[in-house]
Amino acid sequence: MKNLKLLLIVKSLIVLGIMFTGCKKDDTVSPDKPSISVSSPAEGSSITSGENVVLSFNASATQGLKRIVIKYTPAGGSATTVFDTTLTSLPLSMNFSKTYKAGVVGNESYTITVTDNKDVAETKTVNVKSITGFTDEKLGTIYHIKGSLAGAYDLIGDRSRAEIDADVDKDMKNYDDVGLFTGSFLATNQTKFVKVLGFNYSSGTKKDAITAYEAGSPSSSVAAPIANEIYIAKLRGTAQYAIIKIISKDILNNDCNCLNTGKLYFAYKRSL
Repeated sequence: MKNLKLLLIVKSLIVLGIMFTGCKKDDTVSPDKPSISVSSPAEGSSITSGENVVLSFNASATQGLKRIVIKYTPAGGSATTVFDTTLTSLPLSMNFSKTYKAGVVGNESYTITVTDNKDVAETKTVNVKSITGFTDEKLGTIYHIKGSLAGAYDLIGDRSRAEIDADVDKDMKNYDDVGLFTGSFLATNQTKFVKVLGFNYSSGTKKDAITAYEAGSPSSSVAAPIANEIYIAKLRGTAQYAIIKIISKDILNNDCNCLNTGKLYFAYKRSL
């Protein structure tokens, strides 16, 4: 009987040992995932097409950093790898900063993937907007300078200017004499104009405008503009530009109810 009891006790201990072994925590512990902290650019920020984008971030991993990959996706395009490196020193943390260029107008993104020494990866995507670098479109008018309505326009103040206003605020002033209205205008400040052919008024960027302006022959006056012509203006000797599109020229317009008729109607966008 004693032997039977001893046998039962031994069997019980064996069963308990098996159960304990089965419930034992796995010795293999999954490593922590790497982390990515982006300092620039800010998510959803707007950057003028062609200008610098500084991608800066900190990456860290308790197992040591092994690989960093960055992919860039332009507006309407496919992702391409712009950076890929393997880190043999396996640092626990590192700061990264590299300058890229904003692409064509639209939404673009930078995707960062960090892999640690245990081949555990973490990914973070930063979305930004590539913009033209110009304000929304505004509309302006210039009447016959010899008429009773405003014959000049202020491209910075976004308003018409009368003869009595200061010349420094007149970027476009009609200079026709009494009689026929040609729509010709000049700047009574330091603003200069270049007529451009083939410029995309809708999607042309600030960089495009500067390139077109520098390729032309700047002048302080424009003679007899016609509908659909486009001019790049460098405003008052500064680094600010405007794109001007002539909409119409009505030589018989008599909004002024006066003898010297005529109205030039135009749209424009000013650089940010």
